[in-house]
Amino acid sequence: MTDIVAAALAAAQAQAAQVPPPVVPAVVTQAPSTPMVAPAAAPRSLQDLMQAASLNVDVFIAVKEYGLLLGSKDTKFHQTIDVEMRLPEIKSGYTWRYQAAGGAKYYTSYDGVTEARTRQPWGAACQDAMRMDPKSYGSDLAEIPVTLLSDVERSAGTPLKAGTRVGLSLSYQNLKEFMAWLPEMVAKHGMGATLKIRLGFRGKQNGGGTKYAVITYAELTN
Repeated sequence: MTDIVAAALAAAQAQAAQVPPPVVPAVVTQAPSTPMVAPAAAPRSLQDLMQAASLNVDVFIAVKEYGLLLGSKDTKFHQTIDVEMRLPEIKSGYTWRYQAAGGAKYYTSYDGVTEARTRQPWGAACQDAMRMDPKSYGSDLAEIPVTLLSDVERSAGTPLKAGTRVGLSLSYQNLKEFMAWLPEMVAKHGMGATLKIRLGFRGKQNGGGTKYAVITYAELTN
């Protein structure tokens, strides 16, 4: 059971019992005083290894204020993309965003112990990010493989065919949007559900006037 789905189930059960849901770690909007670090653990099992591995997908879906893209370099915007999502496949982790030469960069850990790309200790990676950018900050992370339900055109190359596995990498505001929707699905279908979903987008604006967008979710019932 992933942390993301477990948190959604706890919230759904609390809602059904008409009691306030338990406090679930929220998206971090400022750098905490201590980096998110898990203590050293016992030797890792095969299940641990599978959880720590990156997603095996063809491309990640990106969202901009004009729509959805099949990868950050694609230029063909989509208003909606229909996909199938298996809740047990949701992977949880942590990400740390910082500014460096060339723009925003990210450190990622799936276990809170080791940074996924550099393999350095997660605490050291967070401290490295804060040295480069004192305004850097961390967030919970959810990575979700989904399957296209129909062919989807791209700006270059052949369309991605129905059945292609693509990914969602959700943190910060996108994770907040997903977690607002997920408990209802868990309460309705259970943690092991396979859902057919229409992905969309909604434009937003922060307090500083910067425009951005988040991915939205609507269950397909037919």
